[in-house]
Amino acid sequence: MDKVTIVFVLGAPGSGKGTQCEKIVEKYGWTHLSTGDLLRNEVLAETEMGQQVNEIMASGQMVPNELIFELLTNAMASSGSSRFLIDGFPRTVDQLMEFQTQIKPCDGALVFTVPEEVAVERLLARGATSGRVDDNEDTIRERMNVFWSESQQVIEFLADSVNLHEVDSAAPEEEVFAEVIPFMDAMDALAADREAGRAVDSGMASDADANSAADEGPNGGRVGSELSEATVVYVLGTPGCDQDTQCELVRKRYNWTVINPEDMLSDEIDKNSELGKQAAELLAVGQDVPSDLLVAMLAKTLIAAPPVSRRFLLNGFPKHMAQLEAFETRVRPCDGVLILTMPEEVAVERLLASQEYESEEAVRDLLDAFRVETQPVIDILRDQNVQVADVDAAGDMDEVFAQVAAFIEGFGAPLDPAQADDTQPPQQQQEQQEQQEQQEQQEQEAEREQQPPAGDVDAEASEGGWPGQGGYTEEQVKAAIRIQAAQRGYEGRRKVAAMREAKRAQVAADTRAVATAAEGPAAAEGEGTVGGGSAFAEYTDEQVEAVVRIQAARRGYQDRKRVAMMRAELLQQQQLQAVGKEQELAEVAATAEDTAEATEAAEMEPEAAEAVADAQGASRLSDEEAIVRIQAAGRGYLDRKKVAAMKAEARAQAALEAKAEDQVSAIRGMLVVCGPSGVGKGTLIGRLMSDHGDKFGFSVSHTTRGPRPGEQDGVHYHFTNRDSMQHGVNAGLFLEYADVHGNMYGTSLEAVAAVGQSGRIAVLDIDVQGATKIKASRAASKARFVFVDPPSLEVLEGRLRGRGTETEDKVRLRLSNATAEIERSREPGFFDARLVNDDLEVAYHRFKTTIEGLLPGTFSPEDLRPPGPSAEELEAKVLAQVSAIRGMLVVCGPSGVGKGTLIGRLMSDHGDKFGFSVSHTTRGPRPGEQDGVHYHFTNRDSMQHGVNAGLFLEYADVHGNMYGTSLEAVAAVGQSGRIAVLDIDVQGATKIKASRAASKARFVFVDPPSLEVLEGRLRGRGTETEDKVRLRLSNATAEIERSREPGFFDARLVNDDLEVAYHRFKTTIEGLLPGTFSPEDLRPLPAPPPPAVVAAAATLQPARVIRSPAQQSFSTRGGPVSPAASVAAVALPVRQYMDATVVPVLREALRSLNEARPDDPLKFVAEFLLEARANGGRHPLTAGKGGNGKTNWG
Repeated sequence: MDKVTIVFVLGAPGSGKGTQCEKIVEKYGWTHLSTGDLLRNEVLAETEMGQQVNEIMASGQMVPNELIFELLTNAMASSGSSRFLIDGFPRTVDQLMEFQTQIKPCDGALVFTVPEEVAVERLLARGATSGRVDDNEDTIRERMNVFWSESQQVIEFLADSVNLHEVDSAAPEEEVFAEVIPFMDAMDALAADREAGRAVDSGMASDADANSAADEGPNGGRVGSELSEATVVYVLGTPGCDQDTQCELVRKRYNWTVINPEDMLSDEIDKNSELGKQAAELLAVGQDVPSDLLVAMLAKTLIAAPPVSRRFLLNGFPKHMAQLEAFETRVRPCDGVLILTMPEEVAVERLLASQEYESEEAVRDLLDAFRVETQPVIDILRDQNVQVADVDAAGDMDEVFAQVAAFIEGFGAPLDPAQADDTQPPQQQQEQQEQQEQQEQQEQEAEREQQPPAGDVDAEASEGGWPGQGGYTEEQVKAAIRIQAAQRGYEGRRKVAAMREAKRAQVAADTRAVATAAEGPAAAEGEGTVGGGSAFAEYTDEQVEAVVRIQAARRGYQDRKRVAMMRAELLQQQQLQAVGKEQELAEVAATAEDTAEATEAAEMEPEAAEAVADAQGASRLSDEEAIVRIQAAGRGYLDRKKVAAMKAEARAQAALEAKAEDQVSAIRGMLVVCGPSGVGKGTLIGRLMSDHGDKFGFSVSHTTRGPRPGEQDGVHYHFTNRDSMQHGVNAGLFLEYADVHGNMYGTSLEAVAAVGQSGRIAVLDIDVQGATKIKASRAASKARFVFVDPPSLEVLEGRLRGRGTETEDKVRLRLSNATAEIERSREPGFFDARLVNDDLEVAYHRFKTTIEGLLPGTFSPEDLRPPGPSAEELEAKVLAQVSAIRGMLVVCGPSGVGKGTLIGRLMSDHGDKFGFSVSHTTRGPRPGEQDGVHYHFTNRDSMQHGVNAGLFLEYADVHGNMYGTSLEAVAAVGQSGRIAVLDIDVQGATKIKASRAASKARFVFVDPPSLEVLEGRLRGRGTETEDKVRLRLSNATAEIERSREPGFFDARLVNDDLEVAYHRFKTTIEGLLPGTFSPEDLRPLPAPPPPAVVAAAATLQPARVIRSPAQQSFSTRGGPVSPAASVAAVALPVRQYMDATVVPVLREALRSLNEARPDDPLKFVAEFLLEARANGGRHPLTAGKGGNGKTNWG
C-alpha cells in the first residue's frame, strides 16, 4: 500500500458524484470503486462471499465492515492500479476509522455539495425512468437526513486531516468537472511522485510522519500500559470562559498537573527535541501540526510525570475530532470532561474587553469555529462512559470554582506534593524544580507584561490618593490596580482617570495663586507630609481595611477612587492645621473642594451625588463616624440600585406575562399528535393538511442549528441562537423544547398563536416528551392530545423494513424507541384519544371523527362521510364481480415442470377462450413495464385496504412488496367471455380455495416425470448456477409435497412429452369446464411412423423444394444441406421433428450467445447457424470436429 493513492468521493444523494467519477476515470485513468457495485457484483456472481452478503441483506442486516474492506482490498489488488476513487465511502465515522486502521489513510477527499431541493428534483426525474423504488420524495428526503446525520460527520472529520476539496455540483456537469480538475491534477501529481519514490508533501504525509513518530518514539507501544493508573480530564469551554484561571486554581488546591498543548508545543520546539524539530519544520512551511504528532508530544509529557502525581488537566484539548481520535486510540481514553459554558453574548463582551480581538466580527468567527470544531467533540464525549461536568462560567470566579472543585474532588483527595517529591529520583526532582522555577519566572514575566506602565500605575495610585506608607505598600496598590484592570478593562479606566485629571487641573489652576500666598516652607512641608502620609496613621489599620473592602465590594473601582480622594483632602486639612495655617488654607481647600465636587456631582446620577455628599460631610465627623457614614452611603446606593433593578425586572416580567396571555388567547386550538416512528402519523397529518388546509396549519418551529442547503428562515424553521432561545424558554414563551445533538428545537407560543390568528387549528407532530411539556404549559387548555398506535409491533417492524432505506441497526433503534414511546403513552388520562392505523383509509376517517369529537364543529357532515362504499355497496360489488367470472383455471406445479410452456401454448392457440388477469403489486415499475399491462402498480395502504375488504382472491408478501390477484382483474377477463388462467403456487391456490369465488375455480397440478428428469431439465437450460438448481429442486420437492392433500386438486397430469402433455392439458380442461373446446381442438395426435417406414424414407432422394430467393441464398451460403433436414425427419410429428433438426443447434447457439455477449446478437446467431450447417448440423466449437475452433464473430 506504500505506493497506493486513495481519494474518497463523497456527497449527498443526487449530487452527481457517479457522473463526475466517470469523467475522472476518462481523463485521468484512475480506478473507480463503488462499494455498492462491488456488493451487487459478488451477489450476482454467486461467489461464497456473495452468498454470505445475500443472506445478511435478506435478513435485513447491514453488511459488516470487515466484508466491505475485504471486497475493497481484493478489488484494489486485482485491479493492477495504484490510484483509486472510492465512491460513496465511508458513510460513517466508524467505517472511516476502521478503513484508516486496516487499509490506509486516504490522501484526499472530493466532496460534492448540492442544495437539497436540487437533489430531490434530480432524483425524482431519475425515478421517472429508472424504476428504482427508492426514487420517491419521502425516501429521498429520508436518505438526505441519513446523509446529514452520518456522512456529514465524516466530511467534517476529514476536513481536519486531509486535502479536502468541496465542489458545488448544482451547476451543469462540465462546469462542475472544471472545478474538479485542479484537485485531481494535484492528486495525480502526488500519486506520480509516490509511485516514483519521491517524497510526498501532503497533509496525510505529515500525519504519516506523526504516526511514525508516535509509534517509533520512546513511548511507542507502551503508552496505554504506563498510564493505566493515571487520571486524565479534558478541559473544554466556550471562548472567553477563562478556563486557564480555573485550571490554575485546581493546580494550586489539588496539585494536579495542567498541560496546555500550545505551551507544550512551544517548549518542545524551544528544546529542539526530535518531535519539536518535526513540528518546527511543518510550521515553517505553513502547515498545521498533525494531531498524531501533537498527541505524541502529549504522551511523552504524561509519561515523564512521576507515577504518584499523574493527575492531568488537558487544557483546551482536544479541539477537534482528529485530536480526540488520535489521543483516545494512541494514548488512553479520558476519565472525565470539564466543560465550561456561558451565553454567547457574555462571551462576546468578555473577549472584546480583553482587547485581544480587533472587532466583534473576529470574536464571532472564533465562536463559530468553536461550534464547528469543538462542539462535536463535546457532543460525542457526553455519550461516552466518562464523568462529564457542565459548569456555568458566567458567574464570579469563586462561584465557578466551587462547581469545578466539586467535580475534581470526585477523583479523590488532593495529591500530597511532598509525597510526590519524595518518590522521585534526585535527578528528576532537580529537573522538576528547574522546570518549576522556569515556569514561575515565565509567570512573573507574563505578569509584568500584563501590568500597565509604571507611570500609569503611579498616576492612578496618586489619583486614588493611596499613599505608599499608610498601611498599603506600593506593591499592594499596584496589585489592586492590576486586579481592576483585569476585571473592568484597563483602557476604560485610563479614560476615566484622564477625565478626572482634567477636572482637577482646572480647579488647581484656580487655587494656585491663593495657595502661594501661604508660607512656602510650611506649604512645602505640608505637601511633603501629604505625600508621605504620616498623619494617615490616625486611622487604625482595621478601619482603613474595612473601608477599602466595603467600597471595593459595593461601589466599584471608581467609587473607591473618589473615597480615596476625599480621604487625602481630609488628611491635607489636618496637616495644615498642625503647622498653624489651618484657617487660611482650610478656606482655600474648602473652596477648591466645593468647586471640584460640585462639578463632579453635576455629572453623576442623583444616587451617586447623594452618596458623595454624605461622604463630604464626613470631614466634620470623627474617624469612626466618617467610616460609618461612608459605609451607609455605599449601602444606600446599592440598595437603591437593587430596588430600581427589581422594579425594572418586575415591569419586564409583567410585559412578558401580558404578551404570553395575548398569545394564548389567540390560539384557536392545538392538535397534538404523537406516535412511534413509522406508525404513519405523518401521512395522516399530511393528508389532513392537504384536504383541510383551511382548518389546520403547521406552526414553524425554532432551532439553534444553522440552516441546511435550501432551508429558508421562517419557512422551514425560525433559525435563532441558543441565548435568545434559552431566554424565551426561561420566560415561558415556548410550549415545548428539546436539546438534540447539541441543538435546541422547540415550538413557541408566538408561532402557534400565528396559526390561530389565521383562524386555523395548529397541528403539532411531536413525541410524548414534548407533549408532556405542552401539558404543563400555560396553553394546555387549548390542546387536545391524540396517540396513533400501530396494529402491532410486528406490523410496525414490517413497515420500517419495507422502506428499504435504513440499516438493521437503525431499524432496531426505531423499534426500541417505538416500544418506549408506546410505554410512555400509557399514563392513564394523558391522551384524550387513541387510534390504530391498520388501514390508511379507515384510520384517516377515524382520525377526523376523533378530531371532531375533541374539537366540535371542526368538520362538516360531508367531511365525515365514511370512506369508500358502504358495507351493502361493497357486498353488492363483490357479488357482481364473482358472477362476472366465466371460470378460473388455477395451474400449479414446481419451477421447471413446463406449466408456463403449456399455458403459453394454450393462450397462443386459444386466446379467444382464455386470458391472463393482470396482478397488483406495491413495488415500483421496472424499466419497460407499463401500469395495467404488466402489473397494476399501487401502494401498500390501498392494496391492504382491498385485501381487508375481501377484494383480492389471493396475495403474498415477497421481499417487502405485496403481490396479488384481485377479484376485479379476474372479473374483467370473464366480462370478455374468457376463462381466467392463474399460474400460481400452492399457497396462492389455498387462498383462492377460501375465497368468495372458489366455486368458479378449477385446480390442476402439473407433475414432472420424476425429480431426476426435472433436474435434467433445469441443468439443461445452462443458465443457472449449481446453488440455484439445488434451491429449485428443494422448492419443487416441497411444492409437490404440499400438493398431495387429498381432494385439493381437481386433476393432475405429467409433463413427460410436450405434445402429449399439451393434449392431456386440453382434455383435462374440457373435463373440468365442459364446452370449452370444439371436437377439432381435441383431435388426437397422429401416431409416429413405424421404424421400417422411417428407415425406408432415409434411402429416398430428397424431394425438390421450391424456395424463395432469400431461402435459396440462405441454403447456398453455408455449404451442403444438413442431413438432419431429411425426408425421414420431415415425416416426424412437429415436436420430434424440431428435436431432430434445429433444437440442438439452437440450444448450443443460445448458450454460446450467453457466454460471448456480442454487440450484434442476431448476427452472432445467424453466423453460428451457418457454421453449424456447413459442418453437418453441429458447430465445430460444440461438436469438437470440423475446423480449428476459431471463428470470427464480427
